Amino acid sequence: MNDALCNGDEASIGSAGAAGSDHSAETAAATPVISLYDYLFGNGTALHPDAGILTGNGYSFTENDVDQTPYCVAGQACNGGNAGLLFGRGGDGFEGGNGGNAYLFGRGGNGGNAVDGLRVGKPIDGGDGGRGG
Repeated sequence: MNDALCNGDEASIGSAGAAGSDHSAETAAATPVISLYDYLFGNGTALHPDAGILTGNGYSFTENDVDQTPYCVAGQACNGGNAGLLFGRGGDGFEGGNGGNAYLFGRGGNGGNAVDGLRVGKPIDGGDGGRGG
């Protein structure tokens, strides 16, 4: 059996794809890493709009976030992030986006204002507010 782990050959571990390009480094750099604490209790961010699983506030997008994140692109509605399951407030929508939802205890985010159709080519209605807890 030629197994690098069993043979103790550390140089062979992970070398199966060494001849080609190393996509794991590119993927790791493009994927934001969040801590366990933030995953459970953190507030949303522009790159991760939903709050932590248990508590936290959803992210509210603004004009500064347009085209800075895949969740808020020019000419499209930007939806606010959802709050945590137990406590938190939903994020506000932007440019016609829906507000984020709150679950057990909290307030849903405000819907984004309607967007003038002349500016983006077609009108975007105002977003719905998020559901409250």
